[in-house]
Amino acid sequence: MNEVIGMAGARSWLASAACAALLLVAAGCDQGGQDIAESSPADQTARQEPATAEATGEPAPAVDLDVSSDAFAEGEEIPARHTCDGETAPLPLRWEGVPDQAVELALRMDDPDAPGGTFTHWTMTGIGPLATGLEEGEIPAGAVQGSGDTGQVGYFGPCPPPGDDPHRYVITVYALRAPIVLSGGFAPSELDQALEQSGVIAEGTLTGVYGR
Repeated sequence: MNEVIGMAGARSWLASAACAALLLVAAGCDQGGQDIAESSPADQTARQEPATAEATGEPAPAVDLDVSSDAFAEGEEIPARHTCDGETAPLPLRWEGVPDQAVELALRMDDPDAPGGTFTHWTMTGIGPLATGLEEGEIPAGAVQGSGDTGQVGYFGPCPPPGDDPHRYVITVYALRAPIVLSGGFAPSELDQALEQSGVIAEGTLTGVYGR
């Protein structure tokens, strides 16, 4: 009899222990399930995605302006009257696509094929953001012209060495986030620094060629 009672008690104790163990396992499964749910694939992907430019405060990439001229089309020859073989008349320009947040426009004309490296022929800052172009020889109110690499203030037409292959002449128009403050006759290097400080939010180019 005592043996029967002892066996019954043991079985009761084992059953209670088994139930307790099952409860602990269930609780652990619930906790583990919660951890997995909080680290779902969607959440992991969201954490791994790179921060956007807006979130980091970095400027968005510059957009393109559409730059053209009544004197020549993209990639075509610049008429002689706009060069040192003619009247060296400043080129007329047109542009489209200036962002609303632009406060000023600037331009430059470079010859990247010059024997001594890129040669700057024309620079201008202080062009109003609502301007859509320049007439031949026009200097807008408030605009300031630099000296380029010629040492001459204002436009200096294409003048490549005779016998060279035709040079490219790249005109770039910049839309700026902040105004540029430079005195007349500024050097191309000064314009480079000013563009970096002012922040270019849009730009566009027009390229013509000329040979002698």
